[in-house]
Amino acid sequence: MTYREAMQRSCNTPACGGPFSSPCCRPQWDCCPCFSCCDECPTGITGPTGATGATGATGATGATGATGATGATGATGATGATGATGTLATGTTLFTLTDDDGDIAPVTFGETLLLTTNTPDIVDITVGGTTVTVDVTGVVVAAFGGRFGNTATALALAPATTTQIPMAGTMPSVLTSYALANSIIVDEAGVYEITYELVGSTADILELTVAVRANGIPIPSATQISALDVGIDTVFVGSTIVALAAGTVLDLSVLSQLAATLTLGSGMNASLIVKRLDM
Repeated sequence: MTYREAMQRSCNTPACGGPFSSPCCRPQWDCCPCFSCCDECPTGITGPTGATGATGATGATGATGATGATGATGATGATGATGATGTLATGTTLFTLTDDDGDIAPVTFGETLLLTTNTPDIVDITVGGTTVTVDVTGVVVAAFGGRFGNTATALALAPATTTQIPMAGTMPSVLTSYALANSIIVDEAGVYEITYELVGSTADILELTVAVRANGIPIPSATQISALDVGIDTVFVGSTIVALAAGTVLDLSVLSQLAATLTLGSGMNASLIVKRLDM
C-alpha cells in the first residue's frame, strides 16, 4: 500500500469526508491527503529539542555598590627610637616669674631658683608667653617667723601660775602667722629650730621657770629654771630643735611658785624665733 493509499484510508473518518464526515470539512491537500480535511490539521508529534544557541554578548557593568563599614583599628606600632638630647646654653631664658606687683623676672638655664611664699601649694610660671600653674604641694620650702617685746612692762606673777610673756612685735615670716597675741603659729609640719630670750628682774629673791610652750605645754628642751637676784636683770637664753605639727602655737611663758612682780626693761626684753630645718 502506497503512502497515498494509506492517507486516503485514514481520511475515511468523521473528520475527513468519510461516511461520518461533517460539513465543516473541505478539501485541503496540504493538510490531509484525503482531500477532505478539517479547518486545521491535527498537531504532529513534537520534534526533538534543537541545539542550544550561541551565548549572547555580556551585558553592561552594574553600578558600584555602597562602601562597606570601616575595619577595626590596627595594633599600635612599636615606639620609635629616642631622639638626641638637646642642648641649652647657660643663660638661656627658660621662663619668667611675675609677682603680685606685676614685676617680671626671667629665670635662665643654670640659675638656682628659690621660691619663697606664704602660699606655696600653687605657683604660676610663664613659659613662652603661656602661664602654667604648677602644683608644688609636698615640696619642702622655707618656713620661719619671730616675735619680740621691747616695751617696759611690770608683770604681776600669781603663785604657781604660768604667765605669758608679752611680745607685740613681729618679724618677717614665711609659713608662720601671728593670728594669736604674743604667739607664733606654725603653718607647715617639719623640724624646726627654736631660739628664745628673756631679760627681767624682780624685787625679791625667787626662782623663775622660763619655757617655750607648744600648744600650752612646756617644751622640755626649751625650759630653764634660775634664781633671780633683787633688782638685777637676769638673762634667760636658749635654743632647741623639735618636730612640730602644722598648726602648732608657740609662745614664751614664766612661772613662779611665789607671788612676785617681774620687770621687763625698755629695749628688746624678750624674743621667740622659729626656723624650719628640714628643707
